[in-house]
Amino acid sequence: MIAQVKKQVRMAREVREHTGIGGVAFLIVRRILRLARIHVEWFRVMEQRPETAEVPGSEPLAPTWVSGTANTGLLTALGRSPEIVRRRLADGDSAAILTEADELIAQLWIHPGSVYDEDGVRFQLAPGEAWVFDGVVAESRRGQRIYPRLAVGVARDLDARGFVRLLSTIDEVNGPSLRAAEARGCVVLGSVLVVRAWGPGVLRQHWRGRRPSWRVFHGTVAVVPPG
Repeated sequence: MIAQVKKQVRMAREVREHTGIGGVAFLIVRRILRLARIHVEWFRVMEQRPETAEVPGSEPLAPTWVSGTANTGLLTALGRSPEIVRRRLADGDSAAILTEADELIAQLWIHPGSVYDEDGVRFQLAPGEAWVFDGVVAESRRGQRIYPRLAVGVARDLDARGFVRLLSTIDEVNGPSLRAAEARGCVVLGSVLVVRAWGPGVLRQHWRGRRPSWRVFHGTVAVVPPG
């Protein structure tokens, strides 16, 4: 219990440092709204161009790629269920992984299709674009810059396969991840806010250099990241 409280306090301090008191207020309001089954998500859409991907002072890590009908056992080692892994592979997603002594130490998923669905927000992808999601590093190996080096290795592999742009989202109040992404060459395209209440939803898009726009939707909603 004490450890959990300390974790929450540490998170609040990080959020306040990055986004100010408004970010802390957002976390509190989101938690309260969830009790009323009102779901709020606020994230930044990030762009990574392979030619600008780098981790200053460190070499990228070359991943092993897992896709298709490969054995799913290894991909569940970092907390992903067999059902989720099988569904992703069946949908054409690939996992870029790092192993050591036959143990999984990091993984990063890639969706190369034309649409990436993130909880009903359907991001439209152009030819030559891929969506990067669900990157995780084994707890015992965190703090060793493994994830950014893997992300750069993935970008370079995908560059060789003809991909020109990689897209992803990061929670607006996740300051450490946002700073780490920008340090390896990612650029913020804009932010997306989604509020859902008992079916209907409201979408706010604010892309860099454009005015914010609002939409009401039911079910899913399509979003086209600017090129």
